[in-house]
Amino acid sequence: MPKHIKIAVLLLCLALPFSIVGLYKNNQHALTLSRGNYFFEKTRNTADISSIVLNFNGKDTVSLVKKEGIWRVKEADDYYASLTKTNALLKLIYNTFIHRIDELHDEDNKKFGSETIQITSYNEAGDILDLAIIAAKDLNNKYHYAKLNQNDFLYQLDGDFSLSAVLTDWLQMPILQIAYNQIKRITTDNFDVYRRFKDEELKEVQSGREVSQMRRFANYLWYLNAIEVRHAIHFKKQDFKLKKSIKLTTLDGIIYRINLFSNDRDYWLNIELDRERLLADDALFIINENKMLYDGWFFKINPETGEGISTFSL
Repeated sequence: MPKHIKIAVLLLCLALPFSIVGLYKNNQHALTLSRGNYFFEKTRNTADISSIVLNFNGKDTVSLVKKEGIWRVKEADDYYASLTKTNALLKLIYNTFIHRIDELHDEDNKKFGSETIQITSYNEAGDILDLAIIAAKDLNNKYHYAKLNQNDFLYQLDGDFSLSAVLTDWLQMPILQIAYNQIKRITTDNFDVYRRFKDEELKEVQSGREVSQMRRFANYLWYLNAIEVRHAIHFKKQDFKLKKSIKLTTLDGIIYRINLFSNDRDYWLNIELDRERLLADDALFIINENKMLYDGWFFKINPETGEGISTFSL
């Protein structure tokens, strides 16, 4: 072998260990620099986030989709998403820091059992920004283990990812929230009651008799949630019977027209907002703000509540 080739081989052999050490140190340096950075960095740096999909344990899915600047839930016929829940999720995504980052090894996959949440964010073009798989906290670690964008690292995060897998928790609820002392008049097919002042009991329109049991009826409407939501185009109204029509007027002049439907098993209702002639400005604002939550929507309610509303009489 020529002398100059022997020298080149010798230099290569001497340089190789240093190169390996250098790569190792650079990798460790990169891991160190990543600690304290934001976890969902691509999402944070993108102004056109169009959707965030949550998948729980590989089963339940909640897809938040932004349409015309408003977040909706795809699995609920694009009904409006809860402002509280959505804002909390966005805050979590924007503010989650990396507490620790290490190289991912095969045994680390054992940390990701059945209790995982997959969070995927998309831009307006439909491209994935971040795809994170987050494990539940275990007893020995106060941080969440996580994987990101199918890279070769194992993360530990300081955020709280105890998110609800219940679809209706992500919807704008309650569908009704009317306190007893807000009610001015309730008219149905089998009773008609009214009051002039909020401190009065509701009275029968014809006899003027106080009807104290109306508090029980009002409790159904005090904080009424839906267990399912459908748009009118997907609700088969012909399969249900109209069980009760309610016209409820509040003391500030807002009218709720509620139609309750049933097929002897399930109870659904729809709501229309109306107004009295004399209406305060704040009440008009409430109508304009909430009308979109009702127009064209049907709400499935708890069957016990539906039965209580439909059979109530004085």
